[in-house]
Amino acid sequence: MPRKKITKPLPPVGLKHVIGLPRASSERTHKVIGALTKQGNFESIDDLNAHLRKLMDSGELQQMINAAPESPAEQAQDLAYRAMEEPSSAKARKLAEKALKLDPDCVDAMTIYAQTRRLSFNDYVAEVRAAVKAGDRVLGQDRFRKDKGHFWGFVETRPYMRARRELAMALISDDKLREAAAEFEGMLELNPNDNQGVRDYLLGIYLALSDLDGAASLYRQYENDVSAVFAWGRVFLLMLSGRRAEAREALAAAFRNNPWPTKIFFGGKPPEDPLSYALGDEDEGQHAAVALLPAVAEHPDVLIWIAKESIGVMEKLMEPPARPGPRRIH
Repeated sequence: MPRKKITKPLPPVGLKHVIGLPRASSERTHKVIGALTKQGNFESIDDLNAHLRKLMDSGELQQMINAAPESPAEQAQDLAYRAMEEPSSAKARKLAEKALKLDPDCVDAMTIYAQTRRLSFNDYVAEVRAAVKAGDRVLGQDRFRKDKGHFWGFVETRPYMRARRELAMALISDDKLREAAAEFEGMLELNPNDNQGVRDYLLGIYLALSDLDGAASLYRQYENDVSAVFAWGRVFLLMLSGRRAEAREALAAAFRNNPWPTKIFFGGKPPEDPLSYALGDEDEGQHAAVALLPAVAEHPDVLIWIAKESIGVMEKLMEPPARPGPRRIH
């Protein structure tokens, strides 16, 4: 959705999950390493790593990363990377404009140009949708068939995935949940590893739409997900399935996982998605509240039930462990 300012990622503190755009410098590095991998005749990953270490020691790798882009498309993408890390919205917009003069189909520049201007909501959605279509056009259908399942693994396909995520988030804010779900589902087909974390928002949509089969399928697909979103989402799923006793157990597990979402749900202040978060902290609670907000809005009865049950659950969680009885000697 439209933002007045592009901000830099928060500095890492402990183990952080970063939401949104990775640092541009990392993508330049990935692109160079990917090119070296294709060009080289390496028999094993050890051979590739040895070659990379040699290039690092000589300084050649850094020279490759810092080398000026050659083609207009590469120059445009480099300007888009600079815009991503530019804290000034006005400067980011100017960089995006320069990029689009070099390459009108630069997807990242199209997205940033939309983000950094004052647009009506409909115009904003139209421009981001145009960026997604440009990505379709530039990548071509052969690329979609060949690289399906690995779309975050290639630097060249990431701008498309970023634009599509931005479109889906805008659709959520316009309450077009089924359209947003279709975008997220398509993204997960292209990148099941879900490096962008779109399953969190898709879960919230499924629960809002009472699509219990869709929600259950996400839990099966990401069975090892230990996030607050999935912990609290399970409470909603079980309640909507009529499994109240299991929902009560899930509520206790959700409190143990991260208690912050309840404070945010009942705080009367709209949650804000952080740029990054650590598991168990308040920022993760904010993220969970944002992802599950459609479900909260559509199912206030579940929220009322959570409010009633929370006191009892918290009291049990705060009870001191029972002391062991006297040791018996037989």
